[in-house]
Amino acid sequence: VSWLAGVRHALKPSSIARREVCIKGLARFFNNVPIRNISVAHCDRWLEKRGNELSASSFAQELDTMRLILDYAVKRGLLLDNPAVSIKRRKIITKRIVVPTREQFRLIIAAIRDEDRMFGTQGKGKRGADLLELLGYSGCRLREATELCWKDVDFELSCITVTGGEGGTKNNETRTIPMAPALEELLRRLNKARLPEKSDLV
Repeated sequence: VSWLAGVRHALKPSSIARREVCIKGLARFFNNVPIRNISVAHCDRWLEKRGNELSASSFAQELDTMRLILDYAVKRGLLLDNPAVSIKRRKIITKRIVVPTREQFRLIIAAIRDEDRMFGTQGKGKRGADLLELLGYSGCRLREATELCWKDVDFELSCITVTGGEGGTKNNETRTIPMAPALEELLRRLNKARLPEKSDLV
């Protein structure tokens, strides 16, 4: 799609992948229709057939992608106006997050570590528990946590720098977070046990 090629340079890899998924979904309804012939009826057909298949958040992303592509066509004189402009987003209902107590969190970590007693886990229980502890104590997103390296850890200043690695953070901003006692204890334990050539935390 010409639109994606034109904006790819300004998007993070995760955003590009998400847009590509949306474009693939839209292609089922618009692939054989020249963009200059796309009408409100085509968009309504997408809404009727595709809209019910998607969660509210996926619906919003696909609708947003469709609008951006059609806006691109309008700017280039292929369409007089955007036929999807009147389609409303569905309300996204945020699920209530249930936060475990300290004791529940401790039991969850212990249960994951205990998986290594079972045949064939190859240490995945320990790595999974370490990652879950890192997420819980640091407040990092999953990708941010898996991209953390030992060079981002400063025991002297008692803080870690979150960069998000090559993909960056969600807001493309590097941030520094202080080490709470539980986080510092975890990091010192991981640092003591790590192999010399290991650069990532977990």
